[in-house]
Amino acid sequence: MSMNAKIITALFLSIISTNTFAATEILKPTPDMKEIARISLSEKITNPAGIEDKVREKADSLQGNYYQITSISGRDYLHATAIIYK
Repeated sequence: MSMNAKIITALFLSIISTNTFAATEILKPTPDMKEIARISLSEKITNPAGIEDKVREKADSLQGNYYQITSISGRDYLHATAIIYK
């Protein structure tokens, strides 16, 4: 395999591996998890799954491995709070 092919393969694998490790929702943290942030989000979304996706995106942007949604409320405009863990 040529050097260029090896470089392209390595770049491709690094892109795939960074996108496959999204934050995971948990119900209760374990003692080895470290809290890194508490967040609150408000979105004009009617489906709770939509606000959960926004929480996951925020956890990913904070480089969190796990998140615990502590509340979701609202009707046409949902509000969620969550704790992000590493």
